[in-house]
Amino acid sequence: MRHRRSPRCSSCYQQGHTVRTCPALKERAAEAAAKPENERSWYDNRVIEKVTTYKETTRFCSYCGGTGHNSKGCGVRKEDIEKATEKLVNWRERFADAAKSVGLGTGTILTHTGYSYTAGGTYATDENPHFCLVVGFNEDSITFWNFASQSTITDCIRAKNMRDFQGRSVDSVSSPVEMDRLLDADKTDNYRWRSSYNTVKICSTSTESGFSANFTTYADCRRVVMEVFNYKHRNKLYNRNNVRSLNVIE
Repeated sequence: MRHRRSPRCSSCYQQGHTVRTCPALKERAAEAAAKPENERSWYDNRVIEKVTTYKETTRFCSYCGGTGHNSKGCGVRKEDIEKATEKLVNWRERFADAAKSVGLGTGTILTHTGYSYTAGGTYATDENPHFCLVVGFNEDSITFWNFASQSTITDCIRAKNMRDFQGRSVDSVSSPVEMDRLLDADKTDNYRWRSSYNTVKICSTSTESGFSANFTTYADCRRVVMEVFNYKHRNKLYNRNNVRSLNVIE
């Protein structure tokens, strides 16, 4: 867990505050302001000017673009985080239910055609697919914003190549079920289960879930959401437009 270092004042060099809120600097400015103007030194005028500037400076929020606050205390950001977390909880619950309805879980056997090669070195096609066994899921990748943009189901499944398992032959695999059936859960989220170059089909179902107990909890969903909101690009936190471009918020 990362711990934020306590700030150090560039005026008095004490920890726990910055120069903007430095009590020693404010006290020095008050003493200087109590003197007649003709008795003030250059440093007295400089201290008064500095404290006055800090009071008049308007704080700017890098997230929403508003004034009077920063991104840490931004109410819009907090509201967006809360909405995204609640949406992810609901979306993951629908995802888990949809996966259960088609038998997608630990132990499911899939066929994969597209950018995959079989044991013989040939390109995986519908006639000669690549068989694999589901051993788990990359749960952090299972989000509504990933599926609305670039991710597919293959990015979320951890699978073992079937050629490493000799106990099941291709002849015993039943008729495949299109993964598109999961689309019926909610078409408004633009799930991308397949494309013209990447198709996944279920050949043998499983009753095992494969998802962890935390998959649909508020705490875990908030952790995943915060990874987006706390992401830094060129040492700057994502602003609201960045987060919206990732389909995390509307």
